[in-house]
Amino acid sequence: MSLSNLSALHGIPSVNSTTPVNGKNPASGPSVAPQDSFAFKAKQASSAWHSLEDAWRNISEHSPVFLQIAEAMDRHNTMQDTMKKKDESIAKLESTIQGQMDEHEKRYTKWMEIKSQLEQKATNIKKDLFTQAQGMLDKQNAAHIQEARKLTKELEAERKAVATLKEKLEKASTRTERVEKELSCCTKKLGEWGGYLSPLKDIDFKKLDGDVKQLFTHCRKIAHTHFLRELPDQLFSDSRWEALPRSLNLPLDFPPSNSIVAKHVRMAACLYVLSERLCGDFFKPCYIPESPTFGDAVQEILAQQLLTDVGKERIIRALLLSMYRPKEVDEAIEQAVDAASKEVLELLSPLGGNEAFRKDVESLFREAAGVWKEVQHSNKAVQVSMMDDFNNDCRWSHLDDFNVGEIKGQPGSKRFDMLNIFPRMFVPEDQHIVNPGWVLWSSQNIVFAAEQEFRECIAMRRYRGGWMGTVPGGSMRRNRRLSTLSDGRNGAIESSPTSPKTEYKAPFLGSQGGSKQGNQIPNGHRGD
Repeated sequence: MSLSNLSALHGIPSVNSTTPVNGKNPASGPSVAPQDSFAFKAKQASSAWHSLEDAWRNISEHSPVFLQIAEAMDRHNTMQDTMKKKDESIAKLESTIQGQMDEHEKRYTKWMEIKSQLEQKATNIKKDLFTQAQGMLDKQNAAHIQEARKLTKELEAERKAVATLKEKLEKASTRTERVEKELSCCTKKLGEWGGYLSPLKDIDFKKLDGDVKQLFTHCRKIAHTHFLRELPDQLFSDSRWEALPRSLNLPLDFPPSNSIVAKHVRMAACLYVLSERLCGDFFKPCYIPESPTFGDAVQEILAQQLLTDVGKERIIRALLLSMYRPKEVDEAIEQAVDAASKEVLELLSPLGGNEAFRKDVESLFREAAGVWKEVQHSNKAVQVSMMDDFNNDCRWSHLDDFNVGEIKGQPGSKRFDMLNIFPRMFVPEDQHIVNPGWVLWSSQNIVFAAEQEFRECIAMRRYRGGWMGTVPGGSMRRNRRLSTLSDGRNGAIESSPTSPKTEYKAPFLGSQGGSKQGNQIPNGHRGD
């Protein structure tokens, strides 16, 4: 703030002011002389100076207040400027808001027009939809009426059908009652037939396999004891040795000597005969006390029935087993044991069979019957066979006992593939092998060794004049035709090649799987 402003604020006259001192205007007074004018001016200047000093003194004393007043006035001016600007902004904002209000008013007016149009359009659409819906309902009602008439006709037809079915149901109910009565009778009979199966039960085939192996061990022990021994020389002095293959129905040669080969051939013959009797007389579905011949016929019938209907075979076998008391069955077994042991002794007596041998055979047959009595009561039938006719994939067992002997030179022609020495046992219903059985293979040593030794013995006896080259029943070089058993279970399988000197044309057991030349033993189980 300037000094003049401060002076004016406090009422102090300025030095340059033309205000007269003591209230007098110098211009209005009478003119003075220049000298008086100077004095006056000096006096006026002195007075102004004193006023200035007083003003300055006042200013100095009140300078803070003056400064605050000056700052307040500056702030006032600044605020006035700010207020002016704010007023301008407010005016501008009011103008903008007024413009926006005008624009909003326009949009609102337009929106109300659009809303009115949309409401009118919605009203029109509702009217159209209502009209369409009414038309569709009319069509649907017409279709429903037509469908209802159709369903009414069908309902009438169904009612007629229901009436017909009701009539048929009444007739069927009558027939059902009759059938129920017949079913009740059949159920009663079925219960009776089921009672017939009461003698049958499930058996342990693993235990049976163990019993069969024990039975074969017994057979082997008997053959070893009574035929793997020395025979008196006088037994070799007649010509029956050449006729033995025919009398025993065996394609084997029996050297008339006590060589190891001759003994093992006699042992094999014993096993074959025992196997044949076990299979024919003891391993049967049931024991018939009245007649062995009738028992064989029943066995054939059951075998055929087993192929066609397992259930019928089971019922027939159960009926047959329940026909006889245990005492009658035991008596039938004893008769079979006596007859079979005598027949075996008669067949094998030329090879050294005696009364002690017959007693051992009786013991064997009784043991076999005891094992087989349980098998006869099995739910699943067990069949036995000396032939390779069940499962060609199952290998027979064989004995290494028959690999003894030495083949000299070229072996002769093979007469058979195998000779059964213990029957195979299997369950046809399950295609299960209980025991594979044992055989003598044509490739085992004793077969060709026995043939060579037999020819040597014949040649030696001819050279010495024995046997005269003939035997009862034909020439030594005849074509020997071996007869088979009536049921075809003689247990030997012939091969197609024939020996140059002897020809076996009998169907021992049709050749299976070709020939086995040399000393190779076919794949199979070795005997214990």
